[in-house]
Amino acid sequence: MCDGDLHPGACFVAGVLSVFDTVLFHVLFEIIDD
Repeated sequence: MCDGDLHPGACFVAGVLSVFDTVLFHVLFEIIDD
């Protein structure tokens, strides 16, 4: 998921945002599905 060219910090942030996006999507889906 992370390129060697990226700064480790940027890599970490990208990973966190990716996880946050997935969680947020599931939460919104659950709310809409309910």
